[in-house]
Amino acid sequence: MLQKKECLVLLLLFAVVFTQATVCQTLTVPKTLGQLEVMKTQTGKDAQLLVDRLHRKSVSPLNSIVAEYQAVPGSATLYVSEYTTVRKAEEAASKMMQLIKGGNRLFRHYSGKNIGRTAVGRCLGMGQVHYVFQHQVQVYWLSVDPLRETEAFEALSRAIPLKPQ
Repeated sequence: MLQKKECLVLLLLFAVVFTQATVCQTLTVPKTLGQLEVMKTQTGKDAQLLVDRLHRKSVSPLNSIVAEYQAVPGSATLYVSEYTTVRKAEEAASKMMQLIKGGNRLFRHYSGKNIGRTAVGRCLGMGQVHYVFQHQVQVYWLSVDPLRETEAFEALSRAIPLKPQ
């Protein structure tokens, strides 16, 4: 028979595992970004494989979501990855920004700004405007047609919410 201490340890272990599983299942995206409406989402392993395929290497955590948005005219894709700690999310976002800052064959014209305490990177590439930033344990990458850039980014900023100081 289990002692009280062993039962407590098992209960705590179960609570931690259950909490982690719950956190993984609650990663969501906004249903709309301005006039752009979500048409398709991929989560978990499917989202992870999609992001890894884009990078041609393993870069995305399992708890990820990819949402495709449409409007007439315009489209956007939102990639959100959830890391196990804020520090890991900060490192991932910082690494992405550093890799695109110098420019490369896919991304150009990098600029950065802060919204409150959040560093936001912006660049152009593949006919779209791209934003990357970290908020808490999530890293966000928004790819949006230039026509819908302002409304999509502002809607995402409100949904998270990113707070100006």
